[in-house]
Amino acid sequence: MPSAPAIALKMALGSQAVLVLGSQKVLPRKAIAQGFAFKFNAVQSALQDLCGDDVQKGISEIRVRQWLPKPVKELFPFFQNEKNLEILTPPFLNFHVVGKSTSEIANGTLIDYKLKLHGFPLRWRTEIIAWNPPVQFVDNQIKGPYALWHHTHTFEDLGGGTLMTDRVQYRVPMGLLGKVTAGPFVASDVANIFEYRKVKARELFGGN
Repeated sequence: MPSAPAIALKMALGSQAVLVLGSQKVLPRKAIAQGFAFKFNAVQSALQDLCGDDVQKGISEIRVRQWLPKPVKELFPFFQNEKNLEILTPPFLNFHVVGKSTSEIANGTLIDYKLKLHGFPLRWRTEIIAWNPPVQFVDNQIKGPYALWHHTHTFEDLGGGTLMTDRVQYRVPMGLLGKVTAGPFVASDVANIFEYRKVKARELFGGN
């Protein structure tokens, strides 16, 4: 991964940039002299053991489940329609679909959106990489604000209705540094977007 320019970190973090740019190497010399042995000799290997590859790569994940009192065959056509994302997305994002590459959604369909993120206009292109109606579809960001956005939508019959599951894996730019500095704000935004989606779905279809 390429190094972030020092001037960019100073602009982003201000006086706290010294925590990133300065050396943080500290050795417990007395413990080592007495023969203490650490299980892991590097932060990377400790994180790997604790959290796995995704954390090492700066990947975050959110899973949202919602039960709606309608059968899958009634719900799937609504959620597969890209234009309905405008209904399910918070107004502050000013989200609009501007086009798609095929008349009907299928594997390989490209969908283009425009939105505003904290006032900044952005373009987003996503590709449908798995299309299995009426039980699942998966979209992957091709161009947009994230370094990674991988969204799996799953629909299953449950208790006379449908259990919908959204699983999103995403990564902000600049890897672990980006996750540490911007990650909490991005996580809050993503959680708010899906909470809004749940509220709108309840208004349209009932349920919880």
